[in-house]
Amino acid sequence: MSKGINSKEIARLREKPIKNDCKSLYLDIYYKGKRQYEFLNLYLVPEKTATDKLQNKETLRTAQAIKAQRIIDLNNCNNDLTNNQLVRANFFDFATKIADIKKELTGERGTCMSYYATIRQIKQFVGSEILPFKDINKDFCVRFIEYLKTAKSTIHPTENITGHTQLLYVRNFQTLLNRAVKEDINTKNYFQQIDKELKPRKHEVDIKYLTAEEVKQIELLEFDNNIKKPFLFSCYTGLRYSDIKALKWENIKLTENLILLQLKTKKTSKNQYLPLNQKALELLPDRKTDNDFIFDLPANSYSNVVLRNVTANVIKKRVTFHVARHTHATLLLNKGVSIETVSEILGHSNVATTQIYAKIMGSTIKYAIDKLNDL
Repeated sequence: MSKGINSKEIARLREKPIKNDCKSLYLDIYYKGKRQYEFLNLYLVPEKTATDKLQNKETLRTAQAIKAQRIIDLNNCNNDLTNNQLVRANFFDFATKIADIKKELTGERGTCMSYYATIRQIKQFVGSEILPFKDINKDFCVRFIEYLKTAKSTIHPTENITGHTQLLYVRNFQTLLNRAVKEDINTKNYFQQIDKELKPRKHEVDIKYLTAEEVKQIELLEFDNNIKKPFLFSCYTGLRYSDIKALKWENIKLTENLILLQLKTKKTSKNQYLPLNQKALELLPDRKTDNDFIFDLPANSYSNVVLRNVTANVIKKRVTFHVARHTHATLLLNKGVSIETVSEILGHSNVATTQIYAKIMGSTIKYAIDKLNDL
C-alpha cells in the first residue's frame, strides 16, 4: 500500500505487521486536515493453506466494507472526527483509544502503559467508568492534583505513589486533554489555567542502590534465573530493563580484543557501545541465532515483585530492577571512575543527570569519615 493519501480518498486500508507473521488491519483516515487511525481488530494470517487464503479473503472483504461505510459516514457528516458523540461524552473512551493507538502503532509498552496507569488513577479518583468532558473543569483538575498527593500505588496498594509518578500522571492527563482539543472533541485544557506552584514538581530522587556486598548476597540467592541473571547483568552493565529485554544475540559483537555490546537504547534512541566485563559475560546463556533474544525476561512489574520478595529477608532496601542500574553507577564511582565516564556508560545525554550519583558518593564518604569519630 502506498504511504500517501490522495485528495479524493478519505480513508485508506493499511496493514501493520505483528507477531507470528500476521498483519493487523487499520484505517488511516484523513479528513478536514485531521488524521485518525482506527484499528479494526481484523487480522491477516500467513497463507500456508487454502483455508488461510479463504480466511484472508473474507477478512479483507469485511475490512473493505467497514472502510466504505466510514467514507459514506464522513461524507454525510454522520461520523465526523469532530462529532463522535461517544468519545465526546466520555473522557475514558477517548483516552483509552489514544493509548490503544500508541500501542498498535509504536509497539512501545512504556508510553502506552503509563497512559493506561493514568486512566486507572483518574477512574479511582472519579469512582466511575464514565467521565464526561463537560465535567473536567479547573476545579476538577485542582482536586485531582490534591488527590494524587495521598493516592496509593496500583502496584503496591499500601504505599503512596511517588512524586515522580504524580508528575507523570498530571503530564499524561494534560497531554490527553490537549489531544482532545486538537481533535475538536473538547474546547479547553483547564490545566493551563492552574498555577505552576500547584502542580507536582520534580523532586530530588532518593536513589536506591546496592553495595558490592549486597550484590554478592543476591548472587547467592536461589530464584528464577530469568529474573536473577538479567538483574545481575544490569548491575554489571548499567543497562535499563527495557534495553535488556530487547537484547538479541546480534547485539553482541566480537572484536580482536574484547566482546562489545552494540545497541540503540529504547529510552533515548542513542547508539551505545559497551565492552562486556567478565562478570557480565558469565551471566549470558548459551548463544542461539542472531535474531533470538538473549534473556527470556518476564514483565517488569512481575520481576520487581519477585526481586522484592526474595531479597526482603537479606537486604533492608526495596529492590527493583532499576536499582541495578543505580548500583552499576555507584560501584563505578566507588572504584574511582570519573563522573564523565560513568555518564557515557549510562548513556546520559547530559553529565548533569549523572551528578545525583556524585551526591550519593558524597554522603557515603562522609559516613565513612564520621566513623573515625569513635577512635
